[in-house]
Amino acid sequence: MKKTLSLVILFFCVSMVISQNIRIKNFNSVELENNRNLKIYIPPSYYTDSTKVYPLTIVLDAEFLFGTYVGNAILFAKKEEAPEQIIVGINQNQYEERYEDCSYLKENSLPTEEGAAFYRFIRVELFDYFEENYRISPFKTIVGSTLTANFVNYFLIEDYPSFNAFIAINPSYAIDIPSMLQTKTASLSDENIYYYLSNGSYNSEKRKNIITRNN
Repeated sequence: MKKTLSLVILFFCVSMVISQNIRIKNFNSVELENNRNLKIYIPPSYYTDSTKVYPLTIVLDAEFLFGTYVGNAILFAKKEEAPEQIIVGINQNQYEERYEDCSYLKENSLPTEEGAAFYRFIRVELFDYFEENYRISPFKTIVGSTLTANFVNYFLIEDYPSFNAFIAINPSYAIDIPSMLQTKTASLSDENIYYYLSNGSYNSEKRKNIITRNN
């Protein structure tokens, strides 16, 4: 009973911390030619220690993933199992933008024109904005699920990966992505790169097989 009560209190405290430290920003994107709503979590210590820098995490599908990721990040930081982070969530589901943002060409699995614009929005516009306006460290993480988990790989297969850590939750890989990743990983032995991939038991056999090919 005491353990359950402690967990409830901890969950309540984490929820309070999240709600008090989230900013909503309407970001005008030149690349996308529209505005995007961002959720920005700033750790409380950011305002009390002006010398500290923070890893930056970009969370795609923010409507679904942002709260869960922030909650886990807070808990890990409290247990000193991970550093505090500045976490940016990109909303993509109001008008199903994720399908255009993460679209790719069937003939080579590379981003379409719209997908390339979303890539530049993150790689150029968001990176520049947060480097200019926040104290961030060089270490960056990107998080995606299913279709957006496929998209995160475009930042890994480039010549110089934009992120240090990649979290791909039940990815819906484009057909050529597993072979691209295998080719890329052969050249990453000396790089500070982390890749977490989940393969839920509820996935279809076809998706499981594609994901397994990448392990």
